[in-house]
Amino acid sequence: MLRTTILLAIMIGFAAQHGVYAQTVDQSNVPDEIRSCVRSTPGLQLDGSINPFYISGDYDGDGITDFAVLVRNETDHGPGIHHILFCFGRNKSVLWNAGTEKDAATSPFTAWLLVRKQSKLLSIHPKIRHDCLAILIGEEGGGLIYWDGLKFAWQQEE
Repeated sequence: MLRTTILLAIMIGFAAQHGVYAQTVDQSNVPDEIRSCVRSTPGLQLDGSINPFYISGDYDGDGITDFAVLVRNETDHGPGIHHILFCFGRNKSVLWNAGTEKDAATSPFTAWLLVRKQSKLLSIHPKIRHDCLAILIGEEGGGLIYWDGLKFAWQQEE
């Protein structure tokens, strides 16, 4: 029984590490705004490796719903650094590449969630004035991605 449990754990770890559990995104479940935004950025495709694959919020504070969408380059193969395409409500988009931004996450993240601007979690970060994303990186901790008025910035969290 112990051998079976160990073997199963190794197989699950290998499968997760090599993208076996990555899911394809059902295009019928993709909002039109996201579909249009991804199409307007050549070389990107939706990435279903984390559920949900998109999170809506008001990232730039203009009162219009924006989308953060998990994407990958068409040339990306296997697990790796995630890319987030922010699709703003006014037909503008910004690509955020984890691992390339100064002081940003250098490991692939394992989960993400929306943090609303009214959240008590943000009370210690007065520079974050809009909805933001919390990025969780396994046991490493994570951080917050937020719009500073000009670009997306990274706030490391322990």
